[in-house]
Amino acid sequence: MERRTLLVGGTAAFSTVIAGCVGTDDELQETSGGDDDSPDDGSDESGSEDGDDDDGEERNALVGELVEGEDIHLVVEGVDRTDQLDEFTEADAGNELVVVSVAYKNVGDEFHTVSGFLSSRVRDAEDYTYDQSIYGTAQALNDGQIAPGELERGDVVYEVPEDATNLSLEFDFDLGLFGTLQRATIDLEAEADDPHVLEQDLRVDVHDVGAGIEHEGTTVTVNEIETATELDEFTAAGDGREFVIVDITVANDTGEEQHVSTLLQMQLKDDDGYSYGEDLGAVAALDQAFEEGSPIADGDQRRGRIAYEVAEGLTPLYWVFEFALFDQGDKTFWGIR
Repeated sequence: MERRTLLVGGTAAFSTVIAGCVGTDDELQETSGGDDDSPDDGSDESGSEDGDDDDGEERNALVGELVEGEDIHLVVEGVDRTDQLDEFTEADAGNELVVVSVAYKNVGDEFHTVSGFLSSRVRDAEDYTYDQSIYGTAQALNDGQIAPGELERGDVVYEVPEDATNLSLEFDFDLGLFGTLQRATIDLEAEADDPHVLEQDLRVDVHDVGAGIEHEGTTVTVNEIETATELDEFTAAGDGREFVIVDITVANDTGEEQHVSTLLQMQLKDDDGYSYGEDLGAVAALDQAFEEGSPIADGDQRRGRIAYEVAEGLTPLYWVFEFALFDQGDKTFWGIR
């Protein structure tokens, strides 16, 4: 099953693998965002009435309401209750799946590493709580680095009894990333009259196809882009969709062998904040697919192709590479159309 469906071991938001792990660039220790990005509620700098730095603020919100952190803004955009996600993924008997659509944006001036930074659970009327399911939709929420101005949007799934009522979603925030805001509780059964919509405005360099970018001895070049609706007699994109094939070269001059993961370090991204992992079926049908079964030796380079499935004609579209997982400041963007 692809990374975007089964959320185990990949870069999925609200991860249970590295829960609560956040960071900012080691060379930029001061957080930013300014007065305009912080809630003005009349509290003191600690965010608590008695000035105790150990006490964080709590916030109640509705679906569609903006939750403002110091460097991250968050909106729960929608909720759907269903008994199955696709033909292979369904709830246990007597249960149903609650699909919560979430968007978050980096409104600060630094890169942040976001990995399970929101410890989340659904709570019902009887105070039973339910953790995130290991399964996700085709548009599962992504995590990893988030660049200044970058938006991430996607779904998080919880499994609850079908007769559960008064559902709410609780987020426990890392105070270092959300300032003084420690917890937000979202009423999943009430919507704001005027829902807030987050928009992406990347404030980092976006490179052209053909550019080679070096980071600490590793150079990645996007050589060319092609599209196709069919790769062979058994592999075709869905209706209204196409495969975007990215041809890359990775050169290693680090002084030691390097492993590269197409699954964890590479993705496509659109301007609405959705991220797309490689399509494993399409990659299997490719000639000259990027080979990652062995490390790249020092002084060597490797060229290959990766395939992604997206809506036909989707634009703008970016190819993204993270040179080191969960490091800060090395997430790099190429504008591929």
